[in-house]
Parts: sequence; structure tokens; C-alpha cells
Amino acid sequence: MKIRLIMMSLSFLFLSGCYLNANLAKTIDESSPSETIPSPTIDPDPDMIVIGQDSWVTAKADNANLSKIDSLHSPRFVYKIGNRYFVSDFGNHRILVFINTLSGLPSYVLGQSDFNSSGANYFGNKWEVSGKSLYNPNQIVSDGTRLIVSDTGNNRVLIWNSIPTFSGQPADVVIGQTNFTDRFSNQGSQLPTAATLNWPSGLILLGGKLIISDENNNRILIYNSIPTQNGASADMVMGQPDFISMAINRTGNVSPAAANSFYFPSHLATDGTKLFVVDYGNNRVLVWNSLPNVINVNASLVIGQTSFTLTAASTTQTGLKSPRGLALNDGALYIADSGNSRIVYHSAIPSGNGAAATSILGQSTYTASSKNRGLLTPSGNTLSEPGSISILDFSLWITDTGNHRLVEFNSIPRPGDLTAGSIATGDSIWGQTSFSTNYPNQIQVPNQFGIGRVSGVCRNGTWLVVSDSTNNRYLVFSESDPKAGPIAVIGQMDFNSGFSNQNSATPSASSLYLNNVEQVCAIDSKGRLYIPDEANSRILVWNHIPTSNGVSADYVIGQPSFTTKSPIGCNANGLNWPTGILIDNDRLFVADYLYNRTLIFNVSGNLANITPSTVIGQPDLATCTGGTSEIKAKGPRAVTSDGTRLFVKEYLNNRIVVYNTIPTNNGVSADYVIGQPDFQNTLSGIAANRFYKNGNNGVRGIMSVINGFLVTPDYYQKRILAFDLSKLANDMNASYVFNQPDFVTDDIMKWRFSNDSNTAFSSMIAPIGVNVFQGDPYVWISDAYRLIRVKRDKFFNYGSLSTQ
Repeated sequence: MKIRLIMMSLSFLFLSGCYLNANLAKTIDESSPSETIPSPTIDPDPDMIVIGQDSWVTAKADNANLSKIDSLHSPRFVYKIGNRYFVSDFGNHRILVFINTLSGLPSYVLGQSDFNSSGANYFGNKWEVSGKSLYNPNQIVSDGTRLIVSDTGNNRVLIWNSIPTFSGQPADVVIGQTNFTDRFSNQGSQLPTAATLNWPSGLILLGGKLIISDENNNRILIYNSIPTQNGASADMVMGQPDFISMAINRTGNVSPAAANSFYFPSHLATDGTKLFVVDYGNNRVLVWNSLPNVINVNASLVIGQTSFTLTAASTTQTGLKSPRGLALNDGALYIADSGNSRIVYHSAIPSGNGAAATSILGQSTYTASSKNRGLLTPSGNTLSEPGSISILDFSLWITDTGNHRLVEFNSIPRPGDLTAGSIATGDSIWGQTSFSTNYPNQIQVPNQFGIGRVSGVCRNGTWLVVSDSTNNRYLVFSESDPKAGPIAVIGQMDFNSGFSNQNSATPSASSLYLNNVEQVCAIDSKGRLYIPDEANSRILVWNHIPTSNGVSADYVIGQPSFTTKSPIGCNANGLNWPTGILIDNDRLFVADYLYNRTLIFNVSGNLANITPSTVIGQPDLATCTGGTSEIKAKGPRAVTSDGTRLFVKEYLNNRIVVYNTIPTNNGVSADYVIGQPDFQNTLSGIAANRFYKNGNNGVRGIMSVINGFLVTPDYYQKRILAFDLSKLANDMNASYVFNQPDFVTDDIMKWRFSNDSNTAFSSMIAPIGVNVFQGDPYVWISDAYRLIRVKRDKFFNYGSLSTQ
């Protein structure tokens, strides 16, 4: 089952991760200040650089963003109109168009100005949502005259009144938005209407009607004719009782489902009479024998479940797991069973619920589900999260999304040549140089010059050490020329590896197993490098910053040996997912996340068998239960200091607690709380005095004190807040906000786009870390897949200042 907050091509998304879209209720504190004064005009800053990307306008994991004329990134759909073939290249935010044959090179591209551009809503060297731009294009359909595309990330459907014939041709009509420049889900409202969309994905035409799967609104919209005006309203809705409802399975619960409910409906298909809906979140396909013309009509059939109320994923002959697409051919049915990395084949459309498949493609048995059948490299008979199937010119084409390629079978596999245990092999591919490669845009991931996820940074004046948690590694750069790329990797033996613990079940002195969030490092006065190795419940220490690959650590804190992985217990010697660390005056501060405490060590001497001198957040070193008070913590993830005061960010309490002096006794009370009205609350909000929560997940990210301000990411609201410490008080308001125009803009599901591409502050992706160092003139901002360096004396120019 999948829950996404944001879906970029993160391959989440994000994009898967990262690239994450639940229907979340948002709380706004109306008493907080909402007025702002405009930010000053900012000239291009020669001191602002970006590491991990080639420019401000590229932002993809591991820098796999250099699209080419013959490359793909998470393709989603293939469609033919006349002699033209259209391929939705989801992760490159474009549609490739081929003439006469789906081979060789495409003739032109939609959504980008050229074949080497790949930014979302990036056209003509600037960020701009327009009729020319795309953000995660998905399914395609046509009536032979018009082209219709679900522009999923922009929460809209685009219509070209004639088949486009040149690169960058703008659309003529937009559905889901009132104009071509807006892109908010449900047009910025909490609730949908008949005219809004929220992550539309599937499209078909049936009986002259346009049908759209409105995925995040958990509904299907039906238009009695193809709209000719912007912002047209749908005529009927399926899956919801009315146009203003959007709850999962109508009730808001993931289970049970119903015969007329959806949980993220995605692709659509028809045989000319029947309507097929891929109900992704409910792990099923629903079939209506004819298109409903009134509301609340139940489906006639369910595939993937034995009844309409069941929702569980399964890897069986009758089950499905996160299906994505389907196709029909001569009465046979093919389902892209994405979560099981296979194609499920029914030789005839089933007549009863929960029918067993006739056979499968991509796996050797019905109970296997590994991507590429568990092999280290793909082949002609493996699949990785297939997205859709198309029958074109007597061939079967699969968008093999996870392998970033199209796979062609020259003859359509049928029961006689397709049986479980006898794996069919594709005849050709497009998007990769061979069947054995699967790099996005043909760029090996991980690599030396990209970053999978950056948060923490540390430095010693010569070397810059940068976290890359997705790839379970740290990268070492020369501070004199960080743009030249890293000179060494820590945690891996080479730049092209990214497995946790170097693909071993047991850790070692040279391996890391990192969590994909706030990963930080620190350097003490002796030049020793400290890295929290979260999932191995330890901190590794090197006597010197490594300048060659795969160097082993010299010390381990929190474990009795380098090969121990599981937490050893709640005591003075144990750690459990240590996350944030800080070195200040030969003191090591450790945010011991799952033990709900912050530990303080004296690191002025030898580190062998070191134990903490002080604990805060708990009364003693033998207590680890979480709490919400002045003395009890819950889920600390980050820690910083201004030399006098200590600041601890508590993820599960959604707050930052402040100690006026560095604690020297166990269990002392915090003096102030930021983000909450008092020490007993864990509120969420989009305001100057609140942090936004994603469900139970609270404030996160590395914070720093800059020029008397506590500067912290508010990760789930895609912003950075700065609090004036001269006005320190409980429930205080932030003075500056970065990456949002004001303190109350609800922009959590969006990138912020702007024409100001000379800076990164108008289009940050997901700020997770703000890092500063004594004597260093720069602020280092970790923004998802890139590290931004800006002059400290210019930093506050990029924020919006409160007028209160």
C-alpha cells in the first residue's frame, strides 16, 4: 500500500519516494501574523552555488536529470494516433513523439523546449507553468483529431485541438484549472468541486464522453463531451456521493472498500462498451459492463480481490499488488501489476469476482514479486514496477517504469506461449542501451556527481563532508572547489555503490545503514569525524577525515563492536537510531531518537568505551519512554547550540525545546518551547508559530543559529523559519519565512516555481537542513537532492519578513 505526500519524479516520487499524497486535513492558527513585506530584489549572487545538480533548474536524485533524445525516466504510457507514437516520459516531464515507427529517435517533444531539458514546468530557460509546460505527464488519449494528456503533477488535463506537430506546442484547453498558469490541487481549496482535479492520472473516451480518474480525490469524473473551454465542470462523478467529497473508499478508511468506492484510481481502459478502472490503493481492477449514466452505480466485477469489500495486496494467481495499468486485446486482458513487478494475463475477461489469472509475464511463479526477479541487473525477461501495457501494430509494449525503458514483444504473448514458470523474453527495448541496464536517463545511479538525499554537512576548513543518506554514504569535497565533485566516499567502497551495510546483513567499520532523513556529521577540535549510523544504532568516529574511498572508522559509540547492529538496550552504553549530533566545546550531543533522549558526552580525551555524562529528555540513563512535558522528550531528531543555550528538535512532539544553559544534570527541565503554546501540546499548523505535521510525523530537519536567529526547516510545509532569539518566549512567532511568500500559504504539495532562476530560494524542493560553522562565511542549505551555499551576510535577504 502506498501513501504519498508529494509525487515528483522522484521515482517519489518522492518520488519514492520521494518521491510521497494522502488527503490530509490542515490546521491553520488564524491568530498568527499573515502580513508580509515583499522581499528585496536580488541580483544574481556569484557566491551562491549548488552541489549535486548542474543548475538551479535541475533537481533529481543522484543528478539523473540529464535527459537525452534517446533516454527515459519512469515512462508511464504509450499511445498511437495515426502514424505518430506518443510516450509519456513521466520523470522527465515530457512527451516524446515518434513518426511512423516507435524506434530510432523521436521527432519532437512536448512539455520541453528541447530533448536535453527535463525540469518540471521548466520551459525556455525559466520556471513557468503554462500551456507549454508539463509536470509528470501520465495517460494519453485521442479522438483522432484532438490530443488529451493528464498533466498529473499540475493537477490538470491538457487538450490540443489538433494533433501537435512541433516541439513545445502549447495546449489549447485546460481542465482542472481556470487558466494555464495555475497548478494547485483542487484549485487551492481543501475540498474538490466538479471543476477541480487532484493528481489526475487516467484518461479514456467512451461513447463520446471524456472520463478522467481523479486519483487523489478518489473519484472518476465524466464529461458528456470533450471540453472546449478552460475550467469546464464534469457532468457526473463515480466513487463519491457528490462533487465535494474526496474520502478514500467514501469513508476515509483504507478498508473495507465497496463496489462503488476508490482508493487512488489510476489508469482507465475500455473495450468500447465496458469501463475498466485500475483501483491502485485497493489492489484491484473494477469493471462496469457499461458506462454508468447515474451516480452511485456499483461495479459489475472485481479482479484482484474475491469480494468488493477486500483491499489487501497479495502475490498469488488471483491477487494484485498496487496495479498501475491494463490493456485489452481480442477479448484478453493484461494488467500491469506494478507492486509484484509482473504482467497478469487473463485469456478472457473474467465473469466472476477474484478470477485466477491464466498466466504472468516477468515472474517465474505466481508467488514471486521481486523487481527484476531479484537479479542484480535486468534482462529481457524481467520487469520492475511496470506502469502500463499498450497493444500497437500487433506488438505488446510495456512501460517498464522501474527499469526506465519500453519493452516490446513482437508477437503478443498468448496462452500457448506464455505459462507461469516459462518466462517470455522481450524482443527489443527503447530508452536503455541494453537489456541489462536500467539507469534513469542512462545515467548510473548512484554516481560520483549526484546526491540521492542530502541533509547534513560538516567542514574543517580544508574538507567538506556531505551526507547522501539514500545511498548510505558521505561524500568528501575539497572546500576550495566543491563544484569539482567529491574526492572520496565514506560508507561505500566506490562511487557507484549505494547498498546499506555494503549489501551485507552485518555492519562493519567501513559501512553505513542510513535513514533517508536528517543525516548529519560533526568534527571535533582534534579533527575527528563523527557520523551517526542510525539503523545500526551507533556513531562511527574517524581520527581524520578520509580522503580515499571506503576507509574504516577508528571508534564506535553505542555498540560493543563494529559488527553489532541491534540496539543493546536502554542504558549508558546503548543507542537506538541516533539521528542528530552536535560538537560544541569538546562536548558531543546526540539526539537518541527511539530512546527519546539527548545524550551529552565529553569527547576531550580518548573515545574508547566512552559513556555519556548527562541525559536530558529522561530522568536517568535507564529510562527511555517518551513523554510530552518540560522534562520528557519524544523522538528528538536534531540538536544545536549558540554556545550558551541548547535547542532540541522533537519530531514526535512537533516542537523545539530550549535550555537557557547547557545542562550538566540529568533530567533538567526545558525553559522554553517553540512551535507549541506550552509543553503539553503537540499541535500542527501553517502559521508563524506552528510547524506542520504529516499525520503523526512532526517537525524535522537540521537547525542552526545564524546572527541571533534560530533557523529551522519546517519540512512538511516546504519552508524555513527564522526565530529572533532576542524575543525568546513560549509560542513565539517566527520573524522570517523562506521559500514561501508568507507564513500562512498552504503549499505543501507543490514546488514553488518562479522566474527568479538566478537563486534557489524561489524554488526549493524540500529543505531539510540549515548548516553553519564558526568562522565560515557561508550558510549551507540541504534541499533534497542538492546542497546550496549562500553568503551568510546575504542569507536573510532571501526571506519574507513579518510586519508584526
